[in-house]
Amino acid sequence: MTNKNHIHRKPRAHSWTTLSNDQLSQILPLSAKDPLLHDVHDVVAIVTGTGIRTGELRDLRWIDVDLPKSKITIRNAKTSCVRTVPLGEDTLRVLEARRQRQPDSGCVLGPSARALLHRVSRKMATLSKCIGIGSISMQMLRRTFGVRLLNSGANIWSVMDMMGLSRPRSITH
Repeated sequence: MTNKNHIHRKPRAHSWTTLSNDQLSQILPLSAKDPLLHDVHDVVAIVTGTGIRTGELRDLRWIDVDLPKSKITIRNAKTSCVRTVPLGEDTLRVLEARRQRQPDSGCVLGPSARALLHRVSRKMATLSKCIGIGSISMQMLRRTFGVRLLNSGANIWSVMDMMGLSRPRSITH
């Protein structure tokens, strides 16, 4: 028996695109040069350097960033998951500069992180059109982190752990 109110929908198609190293090397220097794009630069560098989710970045506090040990502790409020991610040199420099610009802020993105992320998303859309690389989303930046790690030879399980992805309970063939 079928439910008349149940609508059969096709599964949503996912776009698993990521930014290439060339595309990332266009975006980061371009956004670093323009003072109006500093937040875009910082968000792109942090997400592609850590694999942090948008909500986790929004909630990231300075007490979770250990600059001397080059690592961050990411807390996911939805899943209560806590993970530690090492920071590369570029991401570390971005966080150090951001800390110097906002010495009194408790949050990495400042007191209005939600509004900042909204502005960054709009500016990324404009920037991606100017560069001619299609639409850039926060999820695309996150996937870029994972793919770059895998391409550098990292173990799939380590990448999943760093990105806060759950491991399958069993793998069937």
